[in-house]
Amino acid sequence: MSSKSFLTIDMGAGTLRAAEFEPTAEGGIRLLRFGVKSLGLEGSSERARPKALEKAANEMFEEAGFSAKRGLVAAPGFQVLSKPIRLPAIDKTKVAQLIKFEAQQNIPFPLEEAAWDHYTMGMTKSGESPVPSPRFMGDSDSTPLRLAMWCGPRNISTALMRAWGNRPDTFVVDEPLYAHYLRETRLPHAMANEIIEHYEADWEKVAAWLTGPVPGENSIFYQKQMCHHMLPGIGRDWLGQVTNCFLIREPREMLTSLMKKLPNPTLADTALPQQLGLFNHVRELTGTVPPVIDSTDVLRDPRGMLGALCERLGVAFTDAMLEWPQGVRESDGIWARHWYPEVETSTGWRAYRRKDEPVPDALSEVLEQCNEIYEQLYPHRITA
Repeated sequence: MSSKSFLTIDMGAGTLRAAEFEPTAEGGIRLLRFGVKSLGLEGSSERARPKALEKAANEMFEEAGFSAKRGLVAAPGFQVLSKPIRLPAIDKTKVAQLIKFEAQQNIPFPLEEAAWDHYTMGMTKSGESPVPSPRFMGDSDSTPLRLAMWCGPRNISTALMRAWGNRPDTFVVDEPLYAHYLRETRLPHAMANEIIEHYEADWEKVAAWLTGPVPGENSIFYQKQMCHHMLPGIGRDWLGQVTNCFLIREPREMLTSLMKKLPNPTLADTALPQQLGLFNHVRELTGTVPPVIDSTDVLRDPRGMLGALCERLGVAFTDAMLEWPQGVRESDGIWARHWYPEVETSTGWRAYRRKDEPVPDALSEVLEQCNEIYEQLYPHRITA
């Protein structure tokens, strides 16, 4: 074994990969051995991830026989916080001080516990950092926005679809992977057979449509997605061709609402593990933190939150997102009469009302697990 061999380790959100190389006389490198281990759902759990990594690493090192004493480690995107900011034209000697202040505002733990740095991306003629130009409604020269909003059950997902669907520049689709989900799981949902027959159940065809031309003469393709519909057999590569956003809700309020439809929900029924897994995958895939919005924030300040989301996405906000006509929509799934009766009577955003209904003791462990995941997503949420 060459003493010059070195190891590369990729600690992904759901997979641990490692490879050992040695330099060649020609100036290149030669692969000696490699290993791959899945971390499962534990890889997306802050509490369970360290043990899952340790177990996978021990097994992989024993199986592959790695012996290099030095190496390079790539951390996953979800363990790295990045945030672009625009600074005013100031004296160069004060830049570091201002950057530190911005870091303190955006890093959700003490700076002395974090390894952090900054990079200047460029300057405008006035001395400020450049910012992206927003899309404007009706601007045909803009790149279309294909917005996948990843939600869980018992959230404001349908009301949010109403808001986007009321824009004049937006085409919306309601849970496009539902038919595939029902076909594969065979769960006894209401109208399951009718849904499978009515909608495309081949996920590859659905993904091709979601990443293809925006229907009609629209510049925004809003896609209401349910996280648990992304079954393990569905490929993830197409997620890099859409803009992914995540809608979360405080777990206690979500669980007490879910219980009315599902008396004994499991952690998987909440879709939170799937949501965190998708969030981490998108973050690792794109190298940036995808937008997160909390339903409570939206209900408390619809104008402010939707305006902040539109700004983050680079599209113009419109008051059309605050009110809409009562009734059903052609874009609603045929399951609407079972799930959307309250939204169908709405004409706009309803004020937030805190719900103090307790979670039964039997679901205390599920609530604890939900809170653990929610607390990993919550620090990344957009604020007005």
